[in-house]
Amino acid sequence: MSRRASSTSRATATTSSSSTRRSRTGARASPTATRASSRAGASAARARWDDRSVSAPLRRIRRAASGDLLGPLESAVMERLWKRGPATVRDVVDDLGRSRGLAYTTVMTVMVRLQAKGMLRRERNGKTYVYRPAFSREEHRARLSRDLARGLVSQFGDAALAAFSAELDDVDAAHRAALRRAAKESRDAR
Repeated sequence: MSRRASSTSRATATTSSSSTRRSRTGARASPTATRASSRAGASAARARWDDRSVSAPLRRIRRAASGDLLGPLESAVMERLWKRGPATVRDVVDDLGRSRGLAYTTVMTVMVRLQAKGMLRRERNGKTYVYRPAFSREEHRARLSRDLARGLVSQFGDAALAAFSAELDDVDAAHRAALRRAAKESRDAR
């Protein structure tokens, strides 16, 4: 038998019709077993999907808990603007590009995306744009904390509130009073 004919016959032997499936040993599997294995596969796929849908918010929560929802380059751009004030893309490239070897277009893309996210304001100055932070570092941290708390409560409900309460029990009275004042100011600001 030629090489081509043998590979075709092997392919025919291993394929199965939709009504008759074969196990790894070559024995026929019943239609009931086939449906059961399909359901098991679908169930496993749903479990994997559920894991992904839960893990994405958890990753965001962990990232926020570590101090930032922004990526490393976005954080570097924001830090530069908070420290030095309004700047053009070229200014930021000159500051960050030296140590990181960043291209102008990379920094420009990051700054345009930060502006689209509402983190930066942009004003035209001649042929260039000047970018400035939309809010201070402290306002950003307050917003981040508020969003993190809301995310934890929406994701975990009473368990998150109980954990917050337990953490407050460990805080001294003066610090708790300061936290209450800060929470009241935050509510009043909304």
